[in-house]
Amino acid sequence: MSKIKKLSRRTKVITIVVFVILIFAALYNGPVTRNYNLESNKVNNTITIAVAADLHSQYFGEHQEKIIDRIKKSQPDIILMPGDMTNSPYDSNGMIEFMQQAVNIAPCYYVLGNHEYWSMEHDKILNLVKETGVTILRNEQVTLNINENTIELYGMDDWDANYYDDNYIDKDWATQLNNLWTENDKKNYRILMTHRPEKVEYYTNYEYDLIVAGHSHGGQGRIPFILNGLYAPDQGYFPKYAGGKYELSDATTMIVSRGLYNYKYMPRIFNPSEIVIISVAQNN
Repeated sequence: MSKIKKLSRRTKVITIVVFVILIFAALYNGPVTRNYNLESNKVNNTITIAVAADLHSQYFGEHQEKIIDRIKKSQPDIILMPGDMTNSPYDSNGMIEFMQQAVNIAPCYYVLGNHEYWSMEHDKILNLVKETGVTILRNEQVTLNINENTIELYGMDDWDANYYDDNYIDKDWATQLNNLWTENDKKNYRILMTHRPEKVEYYTNYEYDLIVAGHSHGGQGRIPFILNGLYAPDQGYFPKYAGGKYELSDATTMIVSRGLYNYKYMPRIFNPSEIVIISVAQNN
């Protein structure tokens, strides 16, 4: 066999191998752990935040072990769940099994997403979640002491509460968000947990240090280094906030989780399910 034929054959083999690797990487559903490192002059000791978003009651291994193990390894101080942990039509088994184990790792906090409302069972869901020991924040704020840092955590209901919750008849979502904000000690590190990342025009009216959101599912399909997301709910094609870290101002960072759920008939491309780990360290 001539050298030219050998080279041609080798090139074909390499091309096929590379193609197979790319296909595998593109269709790999995860889960993976995605880490973000932040700094602030409002913390003296590092805090670690785990984020599990958009589970949609899907199972990841027996008893949710694949995602629970990833969270355990990160040793979080708190676990945040920014909505759509259940599914519509109503199905909460996977969500409850996850929450029952997560509360044994760290204190857990949860806000409602659109699918909790779409299920038409949000009152039932709230009762089930309370039984797990997860704290539900419905347009509420709690002050936490984490590693000798004072952390203000704010939790906001999903935008669709406007249409499904009678409590919003007199006060719409934007008014509720405005009422949520408090002018406490500005030395405290302030976190807003909300389902929707696209409502930036509202969030930037307030001086949050960190905003944690989900909902976008990573834009469903991605092209690494070129396209961060193809399509996201309520953002449409080529969404601006598909997933990742966004500096909304000099003071405010938004982390958007690409979520956990895998659609049966719509594969995630270069967009594996993820557990997000946020580390906030002292800014020297």
